[in-house]
Amino acid sequence: MREVISIQVGQCGNFIGHEFWTKVAGEHSLNSNGGFTGEDLVRLQRLPVLFNESSSGRFVPRAILTDLEPGSLNVIRTSPFGTLYHPEAFIFGRNGAGNNWAKGYQGEGAILSEFILDRVRRLTENCSCFIGFKFFHSMGGGTGSGLTSLLSEKLKNEFQDRMSTAYSIYPSQIVSDVVVEPYNTILTHTRLIENMDGVVTVENEALFRICHEKLLVDNPSYKDLNKLVGYLACGITSSLRFPGLLNVDMRKIAVNLNPFPRLHFWCGSFAPIVSLNSGDYMQHNVSHLTQQLFDHSHMMTTLGKGAMYMACSVTYRGKVPTQQVDSQIQRIQQQYSESFLEWIPNAVKIGIVNVPQTGYQTSATLFGNNTGIRHVFKKVDEHFKPMFAKSAFLHWYENLGVTSQDFAEAQANMQDHTAQYETYATGEH
Repeated sequence: MREVISIQVGQCGNFIGHEFWTKVAGEHSLNSNGGFTGEDLVRLQRLPVLFNESSSGRFVPRAILTDLEPGSLNVIRTSPFGTLYHPEAFIFGRNGAGNNWAKGYQGEGAILSEFILDRVRRLTENCSCFIGFKFFHSMGGGTGSGLTSLLSEKLKNEFQDRMSTAYSIYPSQIVSDVVVEPYNTILTHTRLIENMDGVVTVENEALFRICHEKLLVDNPSYKDLNKLVGYLACGITSSLRFPGLLNVDMRKIAVNLNPFPRLHFWCGSFAPIVSLNSGDYMQHNVSHLTQQLFDHSHMMTTLGKGAMYMACSVTYRGKVPTQQVDSQIQRIQQQYSESFLEWIPNAVKIGIVNVPQTGYQTSATLFGNNTGIRHVFKKVDEHFKPMFAKSAFLHWYENLGVTSQDFAEAQANMQDHTAQYETYATGEH
């Protein structure tokens, strides 16, 4: 069995990760204590991918929940599914990062990282075929950005041949409450380029848009946003957790989605996304699901103009006829032929998982390598430039050893990364 270790960093990362584990527990018929309560043994078959089984027969998430302050972890610990986790999975500091990347990277985060690495080593010792790591974190917060940057470097050095993927929440100025988010994001982005094999890029602005326009929620809470990311993560990991037709694992995903080493930032969408009032009036057949997946208004990332797929992976769940899936994917590639690069044939990888997602008879998840992702990075750079030009707020970072040269190099790396996506989008390679 190919095991994965999940690492949840910071308040945002922990709440999204907890949403993921709650949904996964429901899909595998586990109660809040990790006990199996179902009758379908298929749901037990691949539980070791994400869970350890204790001697008492309970299934414990192979997860580490970490933050530089205990607040978010206390909320999870006292929640209905708080007893699902191993007590040693909670690793936290006392002072917090104060929205400062430097504190997470080389302040208290550096001390905490040693405890996290020790826990990681113990978890890997109990694995028979450990394949890699999965991160949940935000780019804008101090812990989610700084501590994730540090851990990604250390884990890359120690586990060079293992895969690392991340669910990274990119900030948006429309819904922002932290002024230094562009600084934190720029510094983290350059580490994700160097140390990750795949980054599922999720943007707060796109999540708010989906809640407003598709779910018809007037004032979305962060819990509403976290649920959307939870559905996306459940869909992406479903082929690891359940048997089915055309299944894929982490390494196959990366090989099929990353045509170039640095271009491993993926967009994602989930279907069906409908408001509570309109669900009974709509079809959820293969055609409808596929149409929703490729609709940019359902993407959890704002792609912008000139968005072209280099490659993508689509996973259908439930009783879905294979023949219909093949014909719909073929239709999409013909209908939106200008949205796929000509020189990469067979760019859509298909997976079918027979076990449906909780609450749905059929559902589907898409994640793809799309050149339109560059617009997310451009927006971050546009908000970074004016502040950095005035050296605003830099002293908070310089006091902890981050120099203006570090910022300049990180900015140049992001701009170069954006230019690479631009090159393949315009066909000037």
